[in-house]
Amino acid sequence: MYTKGEVDTSQALQDAAIAGKLPREGESFVIDKVTSDAVTNGTNLLGAYATAAAKTPDGQALSATNRVAVLVLSGQYDLGTDALLMDTEFVDLVGVSSQAEGQVIYGAANGPGTGVLMQTADDVRIEHLHVRCTATSGTLNDDTDPAAYYAESIRPLTRIRNCTFWADDSHAWSMRRAIEYSRTYEDCTGSVRAFGGGGGTASGTFTNCTGGDYALSSGGAGEASGTFTDCAGGNYAFAGNSGTASGTFTNCTGGERSFGGGGGSVTSAARLYGCRMTGDLWEGTMRGRMDYCHWAHRITCGETARLYNSTFLGNVNLDNTAAGIAFCSVQGSINNDGSASFIHGNLEDPDVE
Repeated sequence: MYTKGEVDTSQALQDAAIAGKLPREGESFVIDKVTSDAVTNGTNLLGAYATAAAKTPDGQALSATNRVAVLVLSGQYDLGTDALLMDTEFVDLVGVSSQAEGQVIYGAANGPGTGVLMQTADDVRIEHLHVRCTATSGTLNDDTDPAAYYAESIRPLTRIRNCTFWADDSHAWSMRRAIEYSRTYEDCTGSVRAFGGGGGTASGTFTNCTGGDYALSSGGAGEASGTFTDCAGGNYAFAGNSGTASGTFTNCTGGERSFGGGGGSVTSAARLYGCRMTGDLWEGTMRGRMDYCHWAHRITCGETARLYNSTFLGNVNLDNTAAGIAFCSVQGSINNDGSASFIHGNLEDPDVE
């Protein structure tokens, strides 16, 4: 059930042919005008958003249940050095085709603090878009670096679905780095340092999302504290490179030093179910729970580590008397460095579930 002003994008507006039969503007939507010229399309898209932001559907103020959607027809949209700034609450940006590559919005970053799709409002929906950023200047390796998706930190009411964000990861990033991503993401793709990499925090809900190296939080100040399901990152992903993993990870895959590796930590609150660490290196301390995981390297266990039904290709180091391991396959050695009371699993510890 959709409230007034929301659009069932999964079923209702599947392609431009359907949208073309609708009026250009209604109480709760605006359809951009698309041509064969990408620059003209970019100008029209900016105008469509301005029109939508000024609407009061049925004479009522915009709200969570009285929204307006900008419907983006399939086509190419060149914003030049301008940006589409989503600065109005309850105004959504939705591609009409479920194929995100059909609606391509691109532009050139205009220095630090800029991007192609920028967002300051919180309660907005962004769906079915492919956003690309180009730039010629270097990056400063902080949160002012330009990005295809450049948003303010936190924004927990945002929902982003079926979107791809792209940049060359040298002059600009696919997604703004080093901020907190507390939003809801479904079926989204970024690249290096996406979703809170570079010292940022991934505290939101991530489902079937993919990033490159250092994605989904990374760095010493980074923390992966959200809920991650069927997500994948490269090396140092999921709070790798000395970050902190404290969230819930289900069927997720990361490369070397991912999941709090690289000198980082996994807290007692962390839960890893069916996850895979595929890299050749992992330095850190596991203090969370692992079920049915596959670890391609050694692992060091702290006092609250609980390892069940998992496979470890390297050594398992029990560095604390309270560490527990049971029903696991260990291809290396179990090193009882912490003098655990039961070397093969600490099963006599009543705290082990």
